[in-house]
Amino acid sequence: MRIAVLDNDRSQADLVCQVLTAAGHSCQLFDSAKEMLAQLRKDSTDLLIMDWPAGNQEAADTLRRAKEKMAPDAPAMFLVSGNAEDDIVAGMAAGADDYLIKPLRRGELVARVSALLR
Repeated sequence: MRIAVLDNDRSQADLVCQVLTAAGHSCQLFDSAKEMLAQLRKDSTDLLIMDWPAGNQEAADTLRRAKEKMAPDAPAMFLVSGNAEDDIVAGMAAGADDYLIKPLRRGELVARVSALLR
């Protein structure tokens, strides 16, 4: 499956893609929302995984705009630092289907991605 990963922390994005590539998926990394949104206009993706910085309203807008460009049934997952309930609720309200709390656990990442792609 094709997975788009948006995270300004390159080491985190590399880890996500390394884990998911080993699980048989194809990952495309994006450093900026603008770059990702432009690519989503051209190519489809089966899943979006994006960082959700604490208290960042731009993340909600980015997720909404990305979901508009994705297939109606394509899921989105966000990565959040800590377990701040407000950030989790905001991400889910913006259209995310699931979330993971950093630091990532590799097995959980693969399991959640597999569940979303079923």
